Amino acid sequence: MPDNLARLLATVSIWAAALGIMIAMAVTGQEINFIIVAIVMGTSAGATATIWGNTHNDRSAERESEKSKRRSRVERMLESMDDRELEELRARLDENVDGEMVTLDEILAERRRR
Repeated sequence: MPDNLARLLATVSIWAAALGIMIAMAVTGQEINFIIVAIVMGTSAGATATIWGNTHNDRSAERESEKSKRRSRVERMLESMDDRELEELRARLDENVDGEMVTLDEILAERRRR
C-alpha cells in the first residue's frame, strides 16, 4: 500500500503542476492556445501512465522469474536421474492409490535409507 500512496502523491503533484501552468497562463493574460494545452496534458498523461503502468508488469515478471527458477531446479534434478531412478520415481508416485499425497522429500528420504 505505501507504494500505491507514493504513486498517488506523484500523480496528484503532476496534475497539480499542469493545472498550475494553465492558471498561471490565464492570470498573466497570455493566450492559451491548443498546442500548449496539448503539450502540458500529453506530458502529464504520459508521466501518469509511466508511474502506474509498470505495477502489473513488474509483479508478473517477478512471478515468472520465480517459476522458471523452480522449474529449472526440478528439471535439473530430473535430468540428473538415470532411467532406473526415473522409473522408480514414477512407480512410487503411481503406487499412491489411496489418495494420500506422497512428497518428493519422502521419496528421497526413503531412497537414501536403501
